[in-house]
Amino acid sequence: MPPGGPCRALEGDKRVVALQSEVSEAEEKIKRLYGMVENGVTKVDDILKDRLAVLKLDRDRAKTALDRIRAHAAPPTAFDPATVERFGEAMREHITVGATPFRKAYIRTLVDRIEVDDGVVRIVGDKATLEQAIAGQSIAAAGVRRCVPK
Repeated sequence: MPPGGPCRALEGDKRVVALQSEVSEAEEKIKRLYGMVENGVTKVDDILKDRLAVLKLDRDRAKTALDRIRAHAAPPTAFDPATVERFGEAMREHITVGATPFRKAYIRTLVDRIEVDDGVVRIVGDKATLEQAIAGQSIAAAGVRRCVPK
């Protein structure tokens, strides 16, 4: 059960149902618009293109949120030490060799923030994202990054 007890679990279930509904509604609307074009009811114009883009963006946003919820709800994955070692070696290579923008991109996929205190540096990231990376799954973009001084 998630932290916060049964009420928190119920809120999570409601959110999953709402997101699934958003995804299916957006897909139905997209199918209807494509059907109208195929049947000659309407022609492709800028307004239709904009509407399709908005619907696809809404659908993708809901799918991403749903994937994040499912990743956090899934039980932790157990990895053998050899797999973790191979992942560590690959990351070490990616962040030490190559162009700076690519090295930064590799770090940003796993690290949420870096906290620097007197004598202590903490690298903080999402456990589910790390598990996805070790398992070799694609990692969804986490959204807008920000820098907030502590």
